[in-house]
Amino acid sequence: MPDASVWVAVVTGASGALGALGTVALTNRAAERRERWQMAETRAEARRQAAEQAFGDLLGAAERLRLEVDISVKRPWEDVFPRLTAVQEGAAALGDAATRVAVLLPGRAGQAARELAREGYRVASAVVASAQEGSGQIRNVAGFEAYDRCREGVYAVVEEERGVLELSAADKTQRRFALVRRKGRVGRREGTA
Repeated sequence: MPDASVWVAVVTGASGALGALGTVALTNRAAERRERWQMAETRAEARRQAAEQAFGDLLGAAERLRLEVDISVKRPWEDVFPRLTAVQEGAAALGDAATRVAVLLPGRAGQAARELAREGYRVASAVVASAQEGSGQIRNVAGFEAYDRCREGVYAVVEEERGVLELSAADKTQRRFALVRRKGRVGRREGTA
């Protein structure tokens, strides 16, 4: 039978090794949580930037289409076809930009973008239909009331979405996992997202 001091040494060595392994496991878990939090923050920032870019492209295309129509109806043109082409390309660019917004931000933002694109197509179609080939004159039969209302609706949604997008996933994660001392132990904060 081995000496008691040998047993004490074995138990002490084993408990020291297990304690070290436990410390390493806790450290790795904390590093993993920190890495997940940083990845969530990076994804949220990338999403926010993509949404801002998509809104910027959409509103830029809306303004360009409005400008192309305004320029086209101001005076007679020797060759009306380049003007009509510019209006049609403006409507197509508006539709592409609306699609990007609708894919990135479905819901109210996507709906507002699609409505603006539909109105843009309507305006462009009316302008193209009103062109008088022989005179070089494009009449303004489109009417911009509904188009301008849709455009203002998109601006309102942009302001709403900007507020939502500012609250990044990292902020949500930080609040969700915020720890507070309660009754001598650490626990999750009540009432957080």
